[in-house]
Amino acid sequence: MSNLSKYHTIAIIGTAKNAGKTTALNALLTYTKDQKIAITSIGLDGEKIDQLTNLEKPSIHAYKDMLIATAKDTLTVINSPYELIEELPINTPLGKITIIKLQEDADVLIAGPSSLEDLKILKNKLATYKLDYLLIDGALFRKSSAASQLADAMILSSGAALHQNMQKVIQETKSLIDTMHLPKKDIDYINQTHLLLKNHEIILDKGDFLSNPSSLLSQAKFAVELRIKGAITNRLIDQLIASKKSIPPLEIIINDFTMINADLSLFQKVHLLGHTVKTINKVPLLLLTINPTSPYFEGFDPIVFEEAMKDALPNIKIIDIKRKEFHL
Repeated sequence: MSNLSKYHTIAIIGTAKNAGKTTALNALLTYTKDQKIAITSIGLDGEKIDQLTNLEKPSIHAYKDMLIATAKDTLTVINSPYELIEELPINTPLGKITIIKLQEDADVLIAGPSSLEDLKILKNKLATYKLDYLLIDGALFRKSSAASQLADAMILSSGAALHQNMQKVIQETKSLIDTMHLPKKDIDYINQTHLLLKNHEIILDKGDFLSNPSSLLSQAKFAVELRIKGAITNRLIDQLIASKKSIPPLEIIINDFTMINADLSLFQKVHLLGHTVKTINKVPLLLLTINPTSPYFEGFDPIVFEEAMKDALPNIKIIDIKRKEFHL
């Protein structure tokens, strides 16, 4: 497991529901079951029935001696013996976060903290158990900012559940991975959106940038940087396009790639305008798992889908999670 040994905290995120994220997590758990592992999640995951399709979802299958950090009320669904290790002062709608140690292999329902601050507290606590790996069952990529900020590496799952058009799935997956590989900016976390002018003067956002980006951009004639605490949105990009004659090429800096909440096809236009986008927090992508099946239609030809995805992303390690053995 040489490629994995460089990392400690690994997040698994998906492009869409039913893209194969839980299947990828289960494969990773099997792959690492001889290591000292803890598992948590961002909020609730691992539901037995998908709320959109009403179809049964794969369970999270963990192994003996693994630590599970989950809300107390979810422990009732575990039908195998476990040892209660510790209850933490982290509240969730399903009770306080509890750390247990499995005494046998078991299917588990995991509901971890939802906030970044609570996840940081949990990660620091779990670090005292001298783990080999902490695995975070993440969220859809647009909601995975906490995973991005806490993880050392990521696994991304994508597939036919994202769209019925195979080329659209490939293009959206590629565009997302491109955002994960944006250049890194070595500065501190952005706490307030602001412009940096050529003369080093700073113009702070008055608090309405998200709803009205023109209020700050109207002062960008002599700017060199735009640092954004929140998200790059369609509204912001539309304003950059509308003001392209009065706004010089900017270095646009965001905290991490999950702060791109614009249509990815529209986001590409930011670069065409001459701007560059950089992220403060950059997490390497270990693996892309792909799933040619979908609960919404017949799915894709698995061989054609895999070959097309590999052609589009020649430098990314790709595994058809239902057909190929998981390895890193």
